[in-house]
Amino acid sequence: MATARRSLDEALHSVQGLRALPEHARDEAEERAWEQLRQALREARMQPLALSCVPEGEAAATLRFLAAWAAKRRVLRAKVAEGLRVLFGDAGWLRAARGDAELLASLESLFPVPERPLPARAGPGPGGVPAEGGGCQQQAPAPEDPALRQEVRGALELLASALGALRRLDWAFPPESSQNADRDGAVDAFRSLFLGISRLSAAARRAGTDRARRGRVALALDAHSADWPGVLRFLADLHRHRRVFSSQVSSVVAKLTELSPAFEDVLKKSPEGELFGAAAAGTAPEPAAAAASRATEASPPAAALPERARAERAVFEGSRVEALYEGRWYGGTVVAVPAEDPEGRWIVQCDTDEPGVLTYAKSVSSRVEAFYEGEWYRGSVVSVPSEDPEGRWAVQCDADPHGTVTYTTIIRPAPAEVAPAETGAQDPKAEPQRKTPAR
Repeated sequence: MATARRSLDEALHSVQGLRALPEHARDEAEERAWEQLRQALREARMQPLALSCVPEGEAAATLRFLAAWAAKRRVLRAKVAEGLRVLFGDAGWLRAARGDAELLASLESLFPVPERPLPARAGPGPGGVPAEGGGCQQQAPAPEDPALRQEVRGALELLASALGALRRLDWAFPPESSQNADRDGAVDAFRSLFLGISRLSAAARRAGTDRARRGRVALALDAHSADWPGVLRFLADLHRHRRVFSSQVSSVVAKLTELSPAFEDVLKKSPEGELFGAAAAGTAPEPAAAAASRATEASPPAAALPERARAERAVFEGSRVEALYEGRWYGGTVVAVPAEDPEGRWIVQCDTDEPGVLTYAKSVSSRVEAFYEGEWYRGSVVSVPSEDPEGRWAVQCDADPHGTVTYTTIIRPAPAEVAPAETGAQDPKAEPQRKTPAR
């Protein structure tokens, strides 16, 4: 954590120093401060404790800088929003955002500021002396989570199996002149890699803002960092020779970029990184609002698939759903979304699945909130962006008349206290002529 905190402190110092600069000298300094802050937040994704105990005034000033920077460099709005997502995982930064109405309004246009309750401020330490950091106290390590440990172990077994097979292939997809068995083995290894990384990513998302548990997921990948150059070569090779897997390849790249700073560093320095482009190999998945709205700009739809996969992951990866399998509904956790599967299926770790077994389902049911004409409406997802030519979500809102659905580019998970997912969400193809038109 020391390295991540040192990077953050240096970035905050650069932001604070901007106030003393004359106008003509600010552009270059702002660019440098942004790059420092962006790098610090990449590290903090895997070491969230590094964000703790920043003075509230300093945090507020940094948030103002981010809001102003996004307004000045609109092309970077999605990356600023991703940085805010990381920062708002910490209660101190969230308190700083809420403490100034003007600041809060400027941030809301970039990223919905979470509304979760904040813990009480830390009181004085022993003997009435304030704790270090103005009363801020580091969180105690979270207790061991057996379910998370088992989930990570299963994912690492898949990952280790895949890496062993790819190593034997010398990190290359077999050429057309090779035996079919060699190519089949390479595809099987990739599927294990995809599922292993997807399950680790889902575990990280399920850990939420629990810093210790997210840290365990990050540490689990450290032992494999020496393999990342080879993995990237294989992914680039597969992307060239088997286009049917392009969406899954892009998904693996995006998830590894989020989970492993070492992989991200390899990606930035490797010539293979250019193959994937910003949509597949940029920073971590964008927030749902930014990714979904950007998805509608891509044409043709095939070019937009990585964007739509990112939009679907941002809402559903690691979330609880009901999966329809052989006529019955099973509760489980989303491992991968339809845009990541060549057959457009959900990949779900159902509660009743044996260890190492996953369920592939064409339909899931989950409660969400859809943004439509300036308001949020609760309902159930009927179809996802990868199933729509315009990259929209179709939601059966509670307020919709029977037989209609609402199209939107922005949704979010419904609050946890909402009733469990409805199992009767209609087939999106049942009555297409009666669907509510998009606005």
